Amino acid sequence: YADGLPGVEGTLNLRVMPDRDLWEVGVYGSADFAILNMEAELVITAYNNIPLPNKIYFYVGGFTPGINVDGMGIFWIQGAGGGVEGLADTVFLSSRVPPLKLIFSGQFALFAVLQARADLTMGMREFSLGMRDLNIAGITLLESASLTTQWYPELRLNAGIELNILDIIEGSGSI
Repeated sequence: YADGLPGVEGTLNLRVMPDRDLWEVGVYGSADFAILNMEAELVITAYNNIPLPNKIYFYVGGFTPGINVDGMGIFWIQGAGGGVEGLADTVFLSSRVPPLKLIFSGQFALFAVLQARADLTMGMREFSLGMRDLNIAGITLLESASLTTQWYPELRLNAGIELNILDIIEGSGSI
């Protein structure tokens, strides 16, 4: 560790199933610089030794104050990103309904007082909306909240919340 260098995290995943000619390599990384933070993920899957990307995701955020959208200083975009997931599974069609998902991420602020990051995932099988790091005036109130609906291969509805207010009130729940 040295002052001035960004905080960097990374994860490498490897999955090999030689009896099915299947392998997968995934790399996830994030870096926190002084003026912005970045995330990236790449997963490559191979069926019958034909490699294809299965997930591609990139996000850049943490810009303060951000880009004003409404021209009056009410709504600010402080980060954006996106990607696709299930690309190789869709090409090699592992089931009847393609598992391809589009991922959209955004960090926003209202009146430069309320800030949060939201993630939206849409696909032919499911819909998911998540929010994290919701804070008001610099105090984080909600660590994460999510809502997921899935209709293939079976119908599911999941919701969850995790909160921590000044390390005094902590809790989580899911249904």
